[in-house]
Amino acid sequence: MRHLLLAFVVAACTPSASPSDDTDVGTDTDARAVDPAVVVRFPPAPDVVTDQDALTVRGVATPDTVVRIGDHGALAGPDGAWQIVVPLEVGTHDLEVDAVAPSGALTAAVATLSVTRWETLPVDVVDVARDPVRGDVYLADRARGALLRVDRATGTTARVGTSQGAVASLSWDAVGDRLLAVLTAPARLVAYDPDTDTVTTIADAAVGTGPDLDGVAFVVPDPARHRLIAGGPTASDLLIVDPTTGDRVSLVDLARVPRLHGLASASDLVVDAARDRLLAVVDDAVLAVDPTTGAVTTVWSGGHAAVDPMAHGAGWLDADGDVLFTVRHGEAGVSAVDLVTGTRRVVSSGDVGTGPALAAPVGLVADGPDTLLVASAGHRGLVRVDRRSGARTLQTAPRAGAGDPLGEAVALTSELSTGRLWVLGEGGGSVVEVDVAAGTLHAVTRPVPHDPWVALAYDPFRDQLLLAPRTDGIEAVDLATGTPRVLAYARPTSTAGLPTGVGSLSLDPSGARLLMAGMEELYTMNLGTGEFQVASGSRGRGPGTVLRGVAVLDDRVLVLDPGIGQLLEVDLPTGDRSVLSSFTVGEGPTLVGAQGIFPASAGWGVWATTGDQRVIRVDLYRGDRIPIVANDPVALGGRGTPLGVAELVDDPDVILFLDSAQAGIWAHDRVTGEQVMVAK
Repeated sequence: MRHLLLAFVVAACTPSASPSDDTDVGTDTDARAVDPAVVVRFPPAPDVVTDQDALTVRGVATPDTVVRIGDHGALAGPDGAWQIVVPLEVGTHDLEVDAVAPSGALTAAVATLSVTRWETLPVDVVDVARDPVRGDVYLADRARGALLRVDRATGTTARVGTSQGAVASLSWDAVGDRLLAVLTAPARLVAYDPDTDTVTTIADAAVGTGPDLDGVAFVVPDPARHRLIAGGPTASDLLIVDPTTGDRVSLVDLARVPRLHGLASASDLVVDAARDRLLAVVDDAVLAVDPTTGAVTTVWSGGHAAVDPMAHGAGWLDADGDVLFTVRHGEAGVSAVDLVTGTRRVVSSGDVGTGPALAAPVGLVADGPDTLLVASAGHRGLVRVDRRSGARTLQTAPRAGAGDPLGEAVALTSELSTGRLWVLGEGGGSVVEVDVAAGTLHAVTRPVPHDPWVALAYDPFRDQLLLAPRTDGIEAVDLATGTPRVLAYARPTSTAGLPTGVGSLSLDPSGARLLMAGMEELYTMNLGTGEFQVASGSRGRGPGTVLRGVAVLDDRVLVLDPGIGQLLEVDLPTGDRSVLSSFTVGEGPTLVGAQGIFPASAGWGVWATTGDQRVIRVDLYRGDRIPIVANDPVALGGRGTPLGVAELVDDPDVILFLDSAQAGIWAHDRVTGEQVMVAK
């Protein structure tokens, strides 16, 4: 099962010299006369992305082999292990792995690695702004506390200015020829000068007088009046800020604005110079604010009261000033509000336009007369949207030609014997197959409006994926055709007792039954007849407890209870359970909040997404819990921890997991602790 990880680097070497007739076969002399077989174990794919200044390449070879990468080399030890630390400059590097056998023969190009080092990998993109004169595009990275400039030719990003703390939003001040940014914790307004690469404070607790900036999430220039307007969905006032002194006065006291008007929920503000007014973008409305009196009127409203305050840079006015383009964090699309007629239409979404679906859009700017750049939090970067056709293309991605993006991936599964990997992408709306060796993605199913899938398992007997929707039921996707079909739903005319809230699926070794962890029970489903029954649970057989995560190891059924932090073994004939690991059994990090369990080469690994937030391995004999990947916000992608973990090979050194920004697959080297992105 190790072949997926190692296939691209195994060199079939030929002898460099023939042993003499009097040489004993199998002696050291004979072994040393044969060129070495060199294997690269990390990174696990030939094409990787990192933002570190060095990469540790590690593997095994014939003992005493000298392995070289450029000017750097290492001697394989008695156990064949070797590793080389290769310094990296920003850019793409082709690293050729050469080997010198103990016999002295040179084996060139044993493996070739393409390593791209970004100066800064985007982590938590929350807004985008564009310099209309220079054409530069900037991203706000909240997790890194950084302002990032996008290289439009390569799609890579680099940090500008200095670390500023959490960045909430961006806008461009054409009069001052500078980038404006809203920062939080503590709240302040700053300006970035692209000519001097410096950041200065415009207003904070120590600069300027007037109301505080707590809750401010956006700032926009009002060039006609030589002032700035600042506000946000949790701010107490809509503020006028003097760009020179930082002094602040209230334009609108939001406490006095009726909630019905929605201004207190505004997530962005756009200056409508042609009509001398401010346009407030609310979750499901566009409001007009009189810049002198603060009076509020409705331009367009969808009639919904839901509030979505996360899309801070949500609006952009077209060149004619007649159409306001908007995005919402909770929607996967771009809309346009006609300011003349007051109507709204969808410009691009899952049903309009082609290309990668938007994942949690948080801001947009113009990118020419017919295209928009949308900051997509789910993609950790930019997606270009054609305003006429709605077509979408990914602009900032660590990998070129990676195919369909994972979007907001929620789960993954793999088939060890063939090395195949599938991911639930686009918030559970589609299935993507991943070629780990090539780093490419292929959509098995296209996003469709339905009850999102939350769990999946591979059925090798029928070459299909089994999926659990969010509410109830079981569906299947034929991998030959990509066609989803319903196996069973809990409807009055369907199978009674179908579990709801399924969080984990697994097939038993015979392939006859599907094991499902519901909210309180472990269910089995006969894949031939569709019959369901409770195998174990608080309302079923065996000692009562809450059961949620499930997996099968040979003839053992393991169940995870994240609520109380237990890993149990369930006997299917009786439904009885025994505790394998918990607070009182074994030592190590807690299992409370664990997301799921996955096979490892020695014992089982359990991934916790709350509490200790790390990948841990559980010893099934002692119950001990051993940390594998610690909760490093930067190393793990910046927003907590990943949403899914799977081991693809029977190898104790490397694991692959979805990153916390839900935008790629990372490889973690358990020996060195290094992590690189191998698919996006």
